[in-house]
Amino acid sequence: MATKVELGAFKIPGTLSVRVKSEVKRESRKQAALALFRRGACSAGIAARMLGMRLGEFIELLKKEGLSYVDDRDVTGVSDRRLLRQLRAHVRARRSAA
Repeated sequence: MATKVELGAFKIPGTLSVRVKSEVKRESRKQAALALFRRGACSAGIAARMLGMRLGEFIELLKKEGLSYVDDRDVTGVSDRRLLRQLRAHVRARRSAA
């Protein structure tokens, strides 16, 4: 079971509008999920769930942010196994959703 971890809280000035505060929180979540994925600390599927997205939407976000779904710098067997696990999980999720 996944454990929820709070990232270091920072205070948003009370003078900002509710809309701006909401945008800052949303952008913070997005940047945290992207950073975790980029560092290999979580899979694309987990990062997508953190943002309330489907995997395909997260992959599109990666493209928009100029990031690759596959780390081209690391061509070892480890990254291949990680990618294979992610693809298998994606296929299982699509099958169960159908």
